[in-house]
Amino acid sequence: MGQSDQIQICPIVEIWQNWWVSDELLRYVMNKAIKILIVMVVVIISTLPLILYFVKFGLNSDFTFNTTLTHNMDDWGAFGGFIGGTVGPVVSIIAFIGIWKTYTLQSLQLKQANNQRKSEDVQRLIASTSERIDSLLYKSKEIFVDFQGQRTSYNQDIHNSIAMLFNIIKTPDHEFKNSLSQITDSISIELIFLSEDIETLSWLLEYQVSIFKEETLKDYYYYRYRMILTMMYKANLSLQPITLRVFQLNEEKKSV
Repeated sequence: MGQSDQIQICPIVEIWQNWWVSDELLRYVMNKAIKILIVMVVVIISTLPLILYFVKFGLNSDFTFNTTLTHNMDDWGAFGGFIGGTVGPVVSIIAFIGIWKTYTLQSLQLKQANNQRKSEDVQRLIASTSERIDSLLYKSKEIFVDFQGQRTSYNQDIHNSIAMLFNIIKTPDHEFKNSLSQITDSISIELIFLSEDIETLSWLLEYQVSIFKEETLKDYYYYRYRMILTMMYKANLSLQPITLRVFQLNEEKKSV
């Protein structure tokens, strides 16, 4: 097998892989195939008794159709009994399928309504948790540092304080390198609450994806908070395992 054969086969393999990756397409095709099969079976069961009956009783000896209606009531009784005995069960099956489809549709609608309610509840919890995180990140706090041998303080929000800790660790000759523990102690309480709220947000995002199979909301908060969480992680600030997993921070830490 040469290179030209591989070039011809690769697109086929890619199409096959893409076909199986698309679960929605597979379910759609299967549903369509099942519906077509049901219709075909119903048509065959409905028409076959009539065909067999007319082949048996509606043909003359020379295999031509007898177009005259019989006046014999016994023939009509036999015809009615035959049709009722063969087509009746088909009608019952069709009625059962209709009831079953109605029940299935109502169950699906109820499930969608419940999922919609759950989704709204989860989104509301995610939004309120995000508001708490933002409130903590941009809360002004008095920071103590040692600068040129003197202890000084100034007000700075938690977000910038975390960025300062990250820069101090990243830069060995940083002017505040001796103030690392002082800065951390100054915002220690806020860091505890921040870690807890981020853990809650991570759990909610993971739950939302597992239940609704939708990652749009997770991606939004991933890009919204990943930078500050990366700085927290590299600054050796406490983050829970679920936060590391959801925001993919396990591979972020590098030697600084």
